[in-house]
Amino acid sequence: MPDEVLLCGGGSRNSYLRQRLQAELTSAQIGTTDEVGIDGDFKEAIAFAVLAYWRVKSIPGNLPQVTGAVKPVLLGDVHPSIHLCK
Repeated sequence: MPDEVLLCGGGSRNSYLRQRLQAELTSAQIGTTDEVGIDGDFKEAIAFAVLAYWRVKSIPGNLPQVTGAVKPVLLGDVHPSIHLCK
């Protein structure tokens, strides 16, 4: 069991999620990254940027050893946009 769990992004403002985590992780302190000086919204944006970078570079973004997935896979899809300028 962890001693501490830090939430970030939208989930950190979800009181029900926090209550459920505390109920399941009774010995852990549940807090937010904001409380330790890391803006939770900024951290979430960085995580999505990393996932997008991995996708473009063809680096699998899942963790089969953690999720139980059968194999590593690329996450998301790339849809190049066409900009028309007049």
